[in-house]
Amino acid sequence: MELARKILVIRSARMQQFNDAVNLLVNKFPGAEIFALVQPGVVEKVLENKLVKGAKIMPSGEFSFFKGGLSLIREIRKEGYDVIVLLYNNTSGAGYLQLDLLAYLSGASYKMAYDINEKDYLLDPFLKRILKELVRTIQLLVNLILLGGVIGLLLIQTGWDRLTKRLCHGDPKDTDLTFS
Repeated sequence: MELARKILVIRSARMQQFNDAVNLLVNKFPGAEIFALVQPGVVEKVLENKLVKGAKIMPSGEFSFFKGGLSLIREIRKEGYDVIVLLYNNTSGAGYLQLDLLAYLSGASYKMAYDINEKDYLLDPFLKRILKELVRTIQLLVNLILLGGVIGLLLIQTGWDRLTKRLCHGDPKDTDLTFS
């Protein structure tokens, strides 16, 4: 890994795990400035760690693409972090999809995770797999929507054909338009 000058740690786990991750990063990237993306209620606690140079507050208290997420991503990209670090409360990273996408879109050269077992690893292969799955899921949804539309059109056409046949060729007194 090339020399990292600026690191952003996303505090998405308990404080002890955050502090452990910061200590690991200081040893792994000597001389790098470490910043944190945090929830509003923990800013002071995060800044008690003298190794953290500054804290950025998540707009809605948690990261969401729907609540200021895109503007936050633009800010993070503008600030030019070399490394972005996610803290996982588990070993699989399950439940962190929005933060994984934030890391991927951050513009940082390296995306890392630090899990509950104090293991750190690069996220790029993991994120590429996640994005591939996301694209596959979107394609499936689009295909299902298209299929539903085609089936709907067929049902409408069938119903229309039956209705016009009944009205044009059936008993003129027949006003029952139910289809059986």
